Amino acid sequence: MEGEGVYVPAFRRKEKTIDVERESWDELKRRINALVNKVSVHNLRHVVLELFEEDLIRGRGLLCRSCLKSQIASPSFTDVIAALIAVVNSKLPSIGDLLLKRLVLQIRRAFDRNDKPLLLAVVKFLAHLVNQRVACEIIALEVIHMLLQKESNDGSNAYNLSPPYRIRSKRTAVFKSRQLEFISPEEERADDDTKSSEKDKVLDGGDSQLPV
Repeated sequence: MEGEGVYVPAFRRKEKTIDVERESWDELKRRINALVNKVSVHNLRHVVLELFEEDLIRGRGLLCRSCLKSQIASPSFTDVIAALIAVVNSKLPSIGDLLLKRLVLQIRRAFDRNDKPLLLAVVKFLAHLVNQRVACEIIALEVIHMLLQKESNDGSNAYNLSPPYRIRSKRTAVFKSRQLEFISPEEERADDDTKSSEKDKVLDGGDSQLPV
């Protein structure tokens, strides 16, 4: 311990400051991980109150990482973790935004790597966040569109969840929105035959009206 009046070099003062910051960071990480790991349906309210006592602005990345790891390790507690994030997001929207960005990246990474267990877990987490109104429904629609593609990027169709149907969009005049209508191949061929027959009738009728 340095006494008063003893000169301390600048590099030693800097090292001491770095050590103090690292210790405080590690302590914040341990407290956030402990709170996320012990959250349940019965103590959700108390965990939220204890969590708001921490420096969540500084540790928002730690909270998002801890929630993602806990949810992937225990998908059965997805609803509890999503409820926790929903409460935190109501006070600190930046945490919900950061979590959604990391979650979307995780979904894309699992889809590209053909990792089905991880993909199911993170998609389940996203679905609960949509139910909690943390995420917008458009994100869920984009994920559905990705899963309904013919093939994944690596050429496998492991996540081709769509049946042998073609999706056709139909615009309604009342709501002015796009609705999705599933058409089977048989109905599509019948529809094409009907259109071709109607076209032939129109052409035949037009030819009969031509002057001789």
